[in-house]
Amino acid sequence: MAPPDARRWGLAPHATVRAVATAREARLIHTDDINLGEGLTAAVGESLAPLSGTQARVENIHSDINGERYRSEEWGFVALRLGAAFHDASAVFTPVSSCGEVGAASGALNLVLCAQAWRRRYARGPRALLWGSSEAGLRAAALLEEPQTGSRVGGIQ
Repeated sequence: MAPPDARRWGLAPHATVRAVATAREARLIHTDDINLGEGLTAAVGESLAPLSGTQARVENIHSDINGERYRSEEWGFVALRLGAAFHDASAVFTPVSSCGEVGAASGALNLVLCAQAWRRRYARGPRALLWGSSEAGLRAAALLEEPQTGSRVGGIQ
């Protein structure tokens, strides 16, 4: 929600969306192609663009990894290529460990879990990457930041 609209409704922010990106993976699961994570790397790299040229790193990673080797290997390639952008690229939170496979709802669920981690003060830091993949090849990523307490008013901006 845009800040002026949030102020009008009297809402307080839970997360600020800094960047979002999508890309396509051409080498899909259930094929003979070897997925090297090119689509996910493109989406994550584009979403991390606001951090380019800074010392800032992403402390929280939320994904829809579900235990399939293909998905973990794909993230591994992203971590190898873009690992310097993360405090710890291996510390990935995934709701499947506590909620089970939630499918297409994982993006919205990860957004809520990320915002609640900041609100309840157990997040590792002020930045988070959320990412997800589909079997059809779509890859999406979003860079979120913890809102500055008292300085902004809004919902999920």
